[in-house]
Amino acid sequence: MLRAVPFFLALLLVPGVVPAHHSVAGFFDSDAQIEIEGVIQKVRWRNPHTVFIVDVTEPSGEVTTWSIESGALAVLRSRGLAREFVQPGDQVKILGDSSLRSRPEMFARNMLLANGEEVMLTAGSRPYFKTGN
Repeated sequence: MLRAVPFFLALLLVPGVVPAHHSVAGFFDSDAQIEIEGVIQKVRWRNPHTVFIVDVTEPSGEVTTWSIESGALAVLRSRGLAREFVQPGDQVKILGDSSLRSRPEMFARNMLLANGEEVMLTAGSRPYFKTGN
């Protein structure tokens, strides 16, 4: 019985230290994909989702700052992506699910880098920019 006590204590403590993961379904509309083009300002390489801050220059000349979530850090790493694959100052195009909150934010699925390389950012992503879209 005494051996079981540390096990049960560990079970009580583990949920407090495990990072929470949230579904993107409540924040983004997978049926309303959008495409933006802009300049990376910041990259937050973290769990549960990597975040890119992107400045998009509107046709009016006004700059809108977008918050772009992408797949889990483990997904990006499994695709061979290191922190350096995109840097502040890089020009990119991004395809993703639009915000359900009417904000300049999206859940990114694909990113087209300035060198023409397309990067799939989620587990279910398929090539988009290279297919003539």
